[in-house]
Amino acid sequence: MLRGRRKRGVAGFLRSAAGFVLAFVAAIILAGAVYLAFCFHGRRDPVEQELFEGVRYIRTIHSSPRPVVVHLVFIDLMKTNFSFFVTPPDSAMAPKLRASTVEHFARKFRMNLAINGNFFQPFHSNSPWDYYPRAGDPVEVLGIAASEGRRYSTQSWANATLYISATNTVHIGGTVDAVWNAISGDQWLVKEGKTVAKPDRFGAYPRAAVALNQRADTLILAAVDGKQPGYSEGVTLFELAEILQSHGTRDAINLDGGGSVTLVYSGKDGETKTLNSPIHTRIPGRQRPVANHLGIRVR
Repeated sequence: MLRGRRKRGVAGFLRSAAGFVLAFVAAIILAGAVYLAFCFHGRRDPVEQELFEGVRYIRTIHSSPRPVVVHLVFIDLMKTNFSFFVTPPDSAMAPKLRASTVEHFARKFRMNLAINGNFFQPFHSNSPWDYYPRAGDPVEVLGIAASEGRRYSTQSWANATLYISATNTVHIGGTVDAVWNAISGDQWLVKEGKTVAKPDRFGAYPRAAVALNQRADTLILAAVDGKQPGYSEGVTLFELAEILQSHGTRDAINLDGGGSVTLVYSGKDGETKTLNSPIHTRIPGRQRPVANHLGIRVR
């Protein structure tokens, strides 16, 4: 009698264990399906539209050598209906800044377009719960940075700096007598019409860049989505340079990439929209708080 009860007990335990394993596997499959669904939340149709007078947005779709979605904004520097703005210094924390998302920056300073800027430190991203910085945390930019004449970083990094004067004169690299607005990257992608990008350890990755065309009368903002299987898996630095050159780029620099890559837009209705598909802590659509940003305000 006791032996029979023991057998039934063991059988019940095994059934419970099997049920637990099946439930666990089902949860993993469901989580994977949800993640893949998130990965496809971005638009994969090509687009070309005028956002404002002199500001044109295009989205291009590539299938080789992997799925890639590229977002490009072309800004006609001959127009006078807009102004540029870079995240200002924080007098209470100088030389550090308070990290914030690109969308928060755009809303706070009423920007019609905005993209992430310099690389920064400290930083880590270990899980959706374990990451730094969070919104408001102190960070320090890497490379030259300035906002309306106030320089809060003077560290030159590969001379890969975008300078914008108060009258919207733009150039990349070199030096200027009076810095007005400036953001920096970690390397050149295109220099005098030639690809000079150097490989990094990330390979195909989400990327952000700024570029000037051959006549230096058009500024190009670039955001490439990545780390989202089946939707967009990113590009190498060399591939990013080639994409920019295909759109008439003379000079281009690489901005902070990975989960920092975010491009936002606010139209006449005042609603802020994300043009690309950011990914932070492996969650598509989640924006990373970053150090500084480049914004365009349309008058």
